Amino acid sequence: MSNDYENLAKIILATPQGARIMEGFEKLSAFMASREGYEILSLLANGATDAVKCAAQAAIDGDGERAKTAISTLLSSKEGAALAAKLLEIMR
Repeated sequence: MSNDYENLAKIILATPQGARIMEGFEKLSAFMASREGYEILSLLANGATDAVKCAAQAAIDGDGERAKTAISTLLSSKEGAALAAKLLEIMR
């Protein structure tokens, strides 16, 4: 069954949309490997893991309000806002 998924992934990645996804992924990977990306992730890991976990659990539970609150908390931090801004920049 994993071969089916692998074949599907190869087909998707061979499309123009797949190429855009990979380009975005490569940009994101390069950013995360940079000093700035590492610093932001370190700061997030030290102070924002609870907000990320809460948002993920709320999404799993289908609790949109709780997820929005957790994401809002994350984005209200300097590091969370910087990471969100960089993700938006990369994905354009």
